[in-house]
Amino acid sequence: KLLINMGGHNKRVEELKVMIQEANKIGVEQEMGTVSHQWTVEQDKIDEYMIIYKNRTIEEVVSLLIRDPFLIPSYNKISEHVDNSSFDINDLFTTTYFDGHRQIATASTNEEKREHKIKFEFNFNIQYAEHIILRQIFDIIKQEHANYKADIIKMLRHSDFILEDRILFIEKGIEYYEIEDYFGAVHSMMFIVEGVLRDMVVQLGGVDFSYRDGRMKLRTLTSLLSDLQKNPNEEEWDFFKFIEFYLTEYGFNYRNKIAHADIKINDFNRAVAEYLMLMFLRISTYRKIKHK
Repeated sequence: KLLINMGGHNKRVEELKVMIQEANKIGVEQEMGTVSHQWTVEQDKIDEYMIIYKNRTIEEVVSLLIRDPFLIPSYNKISEHVDNSSFDINDLFTTTYFDGHRQIATASTNEEKREHKIKFEFNFNIQYAEHIILRQIFDIIKQEHANYKADIIKMLRHSDFILEDRILFIEKGIEYYEIEDYFGAVHSMMFIVEGVLRDMVVQLGGVDFSYRDGRMKLRTLTSLLSDLQKNPNEEEWDFFKFIEFYLTEYGFNYRNKIAHADIKINDFNRAVAEYLMLMFLRISTYRKIKHK
């Protein structure tokens, strides 16, 4: 960073970058280990919970799905849990976070460590939900509602915010999902979330561009979400925070990982496709209200 600020050392800066990249790769491969933890789930408890989704109309199932507290973590509740948790020996040390061989963050202050603990809890809650709860809900939908694709598309077309051009992509994604082509499903729907949110911001009176380098450029996904997170309703704030965690560099970063080919084939999976459908269904229930 010092050489960059001084200027005139571009070649040396690039050489150092290569050295850092190689050092990180060696460190990750040779000096770091995997810590695993097994946990069990009582299937009878899950089966008992799933009863609320059975023998209902598709509209009732979707209404429960998009508001299920197990599927959209509460940021405030997780924050409270972290704040009330017992002392962690890691609190004494600076923690460095890697994504592959890239160092993506360093937590040295108490606030930085707190934020990364919250992200860890968020991560755990979402992975638990998508593999235990979400999967079984969609199993029920597929078993009890043979025409679920048409029903979902019909709901989306009643949305105040999801435009027909976007629905065509979502419909194609659900078609891929039906034949268990999760690569096609995720790729068809992933970037449309950003488009839908951009349309939403504009329809609510905002703008979809910013001035950068003297030119009008589309606002980033994170920027759009910052507008939508101004909603004072905690439940809706949690929903947009969840999208931020799922799609941006704040968390899983799925959107950028796919855009930059920084992702493994197994990451195009059923759980991601189902969470994308949940996002669209939740947004489809929002209505524009005119204030006099």
